[in-house]
Amino acid sequence: MIEVFYEIIKEANKGKVIIDGDDFYIGFNSIIYDKHKVKFSNNEDNGMPTLIIKDELLFYLKMEEYIKLVFNSSRKMPHFVNDTNSNNIKLIISYIFANATTEDFLNPIGLIDRNIKFLKDDTLSYLEDTSKTDNLNFFMNSHVEIKNTGQSVFMETPNKIDIRLCNYIDNDKVIYQLPSISYGIVSENSDKVCYIYSMLNPKNQNEKSDNQKKYEKKISREMYKINAGVKNQESEEYQSYNPSVDDYYPENISDVSPSSLISLTVFLGLLKKENIDIIKVVPYLPVRFLSRETFANELDDEEKQNELKARNNFLQRNITDKFIRTFRRIGYHHQNLNINSYPYEIDEFMNISISSDEDHFNNEILSEIYFSTLSSLHRTKKR
Repeated sequence: MIEVFYEIIKEANKGKVIIDGDDFYIGFNSIIYDKHKVKFSNNEDNGMPTLIIKDELLFYLKMEEYIKLVFNSSRKMPHFVNDTNSNNIKLIISYIFANATTEDFLNPIGLIDRNIKFLKDDTLSYLEDTSKTDNLNFFMNSHVEIKNTGQSVFMETPNKIDIRLCNYIDNDKVIYQLPSISYGIVSENSDKVCYIYSMLNPKNQNEKSDNQKKYEKKISREMYKINAGVKNQESEEYQSYNPSVDDYYPENISDVSPSSLISLTVFLGLLKKENIDIIKVVPYLPVRFLSRETFANELDDEEKQNELKARNNFLQRNITDKFIRTFRRIGYHHQNLNINSYPYEIDEFMNISISSDEDHFNNEILSEIYFSTLSSLHRTKKR
């Protein structure tokens, strides 16, 4: 494992790691200390984060524990043609850093510890079989289906929550996919803390029936009722904003996806059932951003290179700004949700707490979804 690790950090310094002959755009610098003296360094002024290891032995022990847990878990691994075990180890180590925050590079043992806890956690394991809420008054009396699903080693966390609205038209089951939430739960200072990394719409490439298309159109129209009255709460600057004239995009809580609000409301209900009231939102993973930059830099066509970089910046703004905005918006509706700090005010996270007072929403659609999640699901856990 040590030999594989050194291979990784030497390659990562060049912006990509080679696994089974394929390039993986994972780049970072490294400094390893031995008794306060630098043992290894390839720290360069190249814009990449720098991994700092102060206790190499403990680092290896923790990493070995993590690798064993991944091998014994259900996390999906790619199929490698050559030297499968060694390449799997290389992939596992590489992607723990691909999914690290900037501060994680300064405290890699804490990073590995957190990922070990993610793997060991079984808080929402009772949702490995799909659970559903009671029928809602909204969305054509649909119900919500919720499932805890494992994720591959490429993803930020071992698990995500898949959420969708479901109904029947002419005995034909129809669904409206909502964003999945990648999460990890750990114990910190005797409290359970939930880390939320992303909300992503699942890809659906199946051919759709006429009833499915009809259902999706109706639900999409219903979704926008969640926005009723919100824009009236915005600043005059945002209400008069004209994207074709104004360069600056004003702060707001209107520009969010209603489907994300529904997913997040369901997930907050799940956390409430588990008495988890501390949330850390992870808005930025530097290696993921830089991987797209590195790929663009390798293109010979300057116009295409600039196009990809502009696209990368757009994607990152959407990943970061809209992600944060969604939590600000849910805080507007959920009266018990408190945003205690924004990213880089105290640390890299958006730090959120939920008070223990009686829950109250100022939006009847989200309120029904939240309380339906609380009342409908059974908490019997799998062991």
